Amino acid sequence: MTGSGFYVVSAILVLKSLAAFGGFYARGAFRRGDYLRTAWTLYGTGYLLLVAADVLVPSLPSAAPPHAATSLAVRAALILASNVASVLASVMIARTFAKTGLELAGSALSRRAVDGLFFVVTLAIVGPALYLDMRGVARGSLPAYGALASDVGDLVALSLVAPILRTTLALRGGRLVWPWLLLTATELTWLLYDAAGTLLPLWSDGPARFPYEELLRALACSLAFLAGVAQRRVVGVDAFEASPPIET
Repeated sequence: MTGSGFYVVSAILVLKSLAAFGGFYARGAFRRGDYLRTAWTLYGTGYLLLVAADVLVPSLPSAAPPHAATSLAVRAALILASNVASVLASVMIARTFAKTGLELAGSALSRRAVDGLFFVVTLAIVGPALYLDMRGVARGSLPAYGALASDVGDLVALSLVAPILRTTLALRGGRLVWPWLLLTATELTWLLYDAAGTLLPLWSDGPARFPYEELLRALACSLAFLAGVAQRRVVGVDAFEASPPIET
């Protein structure tokens, strides 16, 4: 790894750590047993497990020597656990508005149509990597297991951008819109990151596209951190004293 590459990787690690902190910081805005307390805990845990994977088991090439098999398996397990936590958090966050019992704009049919459109777009972006990593798993490549878990997690989490966006639109005009706006921006940036990984190889090699991909990754982690801070700032425990929490 070149000197510049080392600094970029180190910066991304710091930003992932901040994103994890943002999730746990937002968690403190809610009382024990509250629906969003669990969602934000899972959100922070997803990023924390990515940090653990990078710190404890740095990325290794697919042609790593046999003695590295254990490290590769541990990294794959950490990435899998991270994606499980992130998907659960995304599902809970996407369902938050429905848990309140309030109605969202648009008919149920139009909402399903938009959700389906987002799924198709996400599948088109994540699909090529998903196919390649499935082939890698079939060949017994250990790094492919972690990559496949990441692909599946991205497919599910990014497909939920539409309901999160609907909540953002429903809350516009108030202070509560900020965490949702930043969460929407985070997921859209991750979608662009995956799109860059799919489209940039068509006209540039690995080193040439590296800065673009890392810039998007850095932006997504930064937005995740800001979303957590915004959630803590606009919603405190005192704001929920007058009403019971949304139970999990």
